[in-house]
Amino acid sequence: TGIYISDLFGVAETGLCILNMTENIDTVGKAISGVRIEIMDDNGNILPRNEQGQIAIKSGSMARGYYNFPGLFEQRVTKEGFYLSGDIAVMDDDGYVYVKGRKQDFIDVAGKKVDPKEIEEVLLQCKGVNDVAVFGKKSPKTNMEVLCAAIVSDMGLTRNILVEYTQQRLAPYKIPQKFIFMDKLPRNSSGKVLRRELIETVNDI
Repeated sequence: TGIYISDLFGVAETGLCILNMTENIDTVGKAISGVRIEIMDDNGNILPRNEQGQIAIKSGSMARGYYNFPGLFEQRVTKEGFYLSGDIAVMDDDGYVYVKGRKQDFIDVAGKKVDPKEIEEVLLQCKGVNDVAVFGKKSPKTNMEVLCAAIVSDMGLTRNILVEYTQQRLAPYKIPQKFIFMDKLPRNSSGKVLRRELIETVNDI
């Protein structure tokens, strides 16, 4: 038809900054002319290629602040002038960016960002798992996030079965430490899992 559809990435604070001009649908593309993109950790350090972190943007079209919210914009800009977008991604050796999700949705496990959706997708493939929600809860003993999984099953699954299953498919730090078995997951009227309610059910960590 002569119509070309491409992915792109941008935020209100910087405008368009990444564009995909390839047929690879897994990436949002490369930085456009005049924009520099890096992947950074929570301390504003540039990470090596292929490591997961936050998208950082330096652009001549960057906003100068938020109206009626003095100081907030500056909190999101590094000393080197990069705006931290709040999006988690990986940049490959050729400079292509692969967005993984929003930082606020990730769980910080021993300094590593864990996407709960990735773990949920793996667990849902396990025979007997009907529904699952993965979340984190901070342990009062260690002050660190503990990875938890709420499981709905009618086949008598055990923690040992699920640990063995995930060990074969996930990195060690992505394996839930706590499994909770429920009749059903708490959801709102839109079907969204009420993770706060799940967090409150976990006490012995």
